[in-house]
Amino acid sequence: MAIGTACTKKELTKKNQTFIVAPDMDHVLKDSLDNYMDFRMDYYGDHNFILENNRIFYYSQEHNWGDCIPDIGPLLPPRFINLNPRLVVELAPQDVENFVKLNVANNSGSMETVVFASARDTFESPALEKMLKNLGQNNLSVVRRITEEETVVLRHKKSDKDYYYDADLIKWDTTKIKFEQPKK
Repeated sequence: MAIGTACTKKELTKKNQTFIVAPDMDHVLKDSLDNYMDFRMDYYGDHNFILENNRIFYYSQEHNWGDCIPDIGPLLPPRFINLNPRLVVELAPQDVENFVKLNVANNSGSMETVVFASARDTFESPALEKMLKNLGQNNLSVVRRITEEETVVLRHKKSDKDYYYDADLIKWDTTKIKFEQPKK
């Protein structure tokens, strides 16, 4: 009688990382060297990604490091940035990794911020995993909830009616967005 062992090939499945969005921006950040930072970052960064299901949208904006908020007192609502749907581009999932390498990854001497926004509090995103892996040593990143302004602008962008967008005609919730000057 011969005794043998049966080899079974186990399927190795890599589990996607689950991202949990902080309920607000009032949380501690770490820099690229894993040092805790003593300020809170503004809602918007130099590079901003909006993650929605399997779609990824991007917009950039000039960011001023003066927008970093000392870690004291309550956090104010995000400021109105006058974002326009025409400035938001949708990235094809297969192009995200190269886009980050070519346009976002920063290994120069200056610090740049990268913000990832999601409408969901908890989500899995292989694309976000790839983007985070390709950030440069001088990128500071944060994952946060989508702002009201981004939600409204994205709705117009996806409707293909971005040419009808006029921020002055929108009834904004002033408890969720901060205007520098009162809206008329």
